[in-house]
Amino acid sequence: MQLFSLTLGLALLGSSGGGGQDFQVLQPWPSAQASAGETLMLNCTVTKRGLPGPVKWLKGSGSNHQLIYAEIGSFPRVTRAVPSSVSDYSIHISDIRPEDAGTYYCVKFKKEPPDEEYQRGTGTVVSVGGLSTSAASAVGGAACVLVLLLLIAIYFYLRKRRGLSRHSPRSIYTGSSWHSPVPAALRQLQQPPAPTRSPAPTSDPSSCPHQPNDGKDKNILYAELLHVSGAQLPQKSPVGEQTEYAVIKAAPAASR
Repeated sequence: MQLFSLTLGLALLGSSGGGGQDFQVLQPWPSAQASAGETLMLNCTVTKRGLPGPVKWLKGSGSNHQLIYAEIGSFPRVTRAVPSSVSDYSIHISDIRPEDAGTYYCVKFKKEPPDEEYQRGTGTVVSVGGLSTSAASAVGGAACVLVLLLLIAIYFYLRKRRGLSRHSPRSIYTGSSWHSPVPAALRQLQQPPAPTRSPAPTSDPSSCPHQPNDGKDKNILYAELLHVSGAQLPQKSPVGEQTEYAVIKAAPAASR
């Protein structure tokens, strides 16, 4: 009985030790490459459930590592490929960026406060190239659309300028100078109105009113002063010196 108990205990101990030794974290791909904007898949599987504890993805090693994915937390660009699997811990990283380049490790932790690293995979080196084919196609399409819009804008601009130059008057060389023809209606609008002139005062003595004739000097004529429209008016004379008539003495005509 004692021998049977001892044999059973050794068997259970061997089974427990063998389970720990059989557990492995496998990362089948030592390297992976992706273009910017693509979605990258990193593979990781475990051989058996092993000790209780989470499996996490880390970037880098040592104290400077970066947590990429864990069951608890928010990781917008990272999702599990098989969410309900207990052996497949592969992940998808969307919208790959140049800063995502580095070495990624799939790590098994023991469930102890805090979690203690139990075993990690060999790592996958990720390199990020230029734009992906789809991203390059999108950029090329956008560039083509911009060029097309620019050509359309240039076409309408030149067409508008051509229409304006067609309706604008052109200069004509007459031999001595250049003249710009203007339509008759426009010339009439451009010409200033002619100033109106008042009729000049008549020199006929009979038409001048109030011609006093006392018989003393027949060579003296009296004329009423009229102001011509537009002429500059003289300054007013002092009070008492105003007169309504101007005396003009005409010299007798010389005999021939």
